[in-house]
This record gives sequence, C-alpha cells and structure tokens, in this order.
Amino acid sequence: SRIPDAHYLWEGKYNGSKIIVITPEFNSTAIHADLWVPLKAGYDGHLALAILHRIVQRKLYDEQFLKERTDLPLLVRKDTKELLRLSDLEGYDPATAELFTKPQHGRTPKPHECFVVMNKKTGKVTVVPGSEGATVETLRLTDLGWDIDPALTGTFQVKLKGGKTVAATTAFELFKKELDAFSAEKTKDLTGVHPA
Repeated sequence: SRIPDAHYLWEGKYNGSKIIVITPEFNSTAIHADLWVPLKAGYDGHLALAILHRIVQRKLYDEQFLKERTDLPLLVRKDTKELLRLSDLEGYDPATAELFTKPQHGRTPKPHECFVVMNKKTGKVTVVPGSEGATVETLRLTDLGWDIDPALTGTFQVKLKGGKTVAATTAFELFKKELDAFSAEKTKDLTGVHPA
C-alpha cells in the first residue's frame, strides 16, 4: 500500500520471491500476494510471537548469529532475573577478562557494564565483547584471537563476590519459556489464524 516501495515487491516476485501479506483487510497489496493471511485486527503481536515460537521450536534460527549478534547467550540470575555482570563475579575466566579490565583505546573499563556468558569450550564464565563497559568494541567473537563459544542453553552455578553461589541460565532459555505461552495453538482464537 506504499506506492514508492511497491517496485521492490514486484522485483522480488519477478526474481522468485514469495509474497506473504498479513493484514485484516484484503487490500491492494494482498490481491497480488502468493499468500494472504487474514488476521484479527490488533493481534499482529500475538501472531509474531507464535511465528517466533515455531522458529525456536523447530530450530530454524542461525545459532552462530544468536551467539554473536544478540543478547540471548547472556547469563541471567535465576533468583533475581537480573543480568550477571563482571562486577558481580568472583570466579571468571581471567584470560579473557583481562582484555576488558585494562584501559585501551582511550576507554576506561566499567565492570558493572560488562556482561558475561558461559564459554562452552572452557566451562568458565567469560566476558563478551561489545558490552558498554568493555574496552573492546567489536561484536565478532573471532576478532579477539581467543576461543569462545557462548552457551545458548543450560543452567550453571556461578560464584559471586563474597563466595555465594547462584544458579544462572541464559536469556535464550528465558525467552523460550516466555514463547511457550504464544504457540500457534494457544493464539489461534485470538489471531484468527489456524496453526497450519
């Protein structure tokens, strides 16, 4: 329905793309679509979450992208639901933390703004690049020359300053749990869209 952008749709279709239109009304774009999904007005968010639920359940996502370009591998305390930070921890991987705790490139490290993940290769909590408090600005895990493979799933025991140990999980685990309330089967009456 936005005329200046319409040519992108037709060029895509000419090059083999399928056009799917999700809208309550059968509009001027829907008449040219390969599939029109009629949706009850106001429930597009529910449908989007149902689609995400299906993507996660069938593992149709790019795992490396999630590990490197999202906050989904970040560790979250199970008791408080707060993100764990370098400043909270006693036992973390010193080989990688050193890169984030020394001033570099004119930046002063802020451990309270450095987030952490569980490195599957070492079994230790590791600081990730790209955090606001880190002195290393890259997001690419391979840029730093050290071997890190952030866990996307699991529950881990993490030692805090002062010696207390808490259970932590990944943001992805919590995200998956939240999505369970929005399966296509549970939202079909609200959205008007059949799970098939």
